[in-house]
Amino acid sequence: MIVYIAAQATYHSIEVGVFSDLVCIARSSIAKRTASKMFIPVFQDLLAHNNLTLADCSFIAASQGPAPFTTLRTLIASLNAVHFATKIPLVGVNGLHAFAHQSDTQPHALTIVLLNAYHNDVYFVYRNSVGCQPIAELIQILQKEPLEVPLRFVGNGAILFEEHLKKAFAGRSFVLDTNNDFTTLETIAQHGLTQWHNKFTTQQLVPLYLKPSIAHRSIVM
Repeated sequence: MIVYIAAQATYHSIEVGVFSDLVCIARSSIAKRTASKMFIPVFQDLLAHNNLTLADCSFIAASQGPAPFTTLRTLIASLNAVHFATKIPLVGVNGLHAFAHQSDTQPHALTIVLLNAYHNDVYFVYRNSVGCQPIAELIQILQKEPLEVPLRFVGNGAILFEEHLKKAFAGRSFVLDTNNDFTTLETIAQHGLTQWHNKFTTQQLVPLYLKPSIAHRSIVM
């Protein structure tokens, strides 16, 4: 039995949980507006209320994004500080890959993960492609997919741009899965545990930030 911490930044909060193997023992959610002040106290209380200390935990697994960048930086800076003080191993999880793995449940459809990257951009995963792009440009690429391949859109970006998708893919087979809008903490824990078993640990978490700056985008274009 391996006890560890899993955490992630979402679009509304920071989630943190104590896991025993793949079972969540306890969890807390911290509103993003208070995350910088409350994360460490909530983190400590979560352990204390379950009669645990960090010494009882094998590692901390955390999503490195994507997520709203300020909330993501708060999470990562806090966990890096915990590691600096205690030397507990850290495991960084690519949240986009984890969400794609969580969502790919229909083998006969092409599942496309879309997360809100703001300003009409989306983070995306489909086939072997991962990145960030304006929704209009990504739709143009997806319209080249063979018509006989059903499309399945998941993620809060898909929900946000529902009307764009309906207009672009009218007349072909596609599904918008509104029950699958973001990665679950259990998925982050599962990927973290696998990576820890494979000895993929780090001494410093780094945010996954796929969105290019406006200056960089203007140079590329």
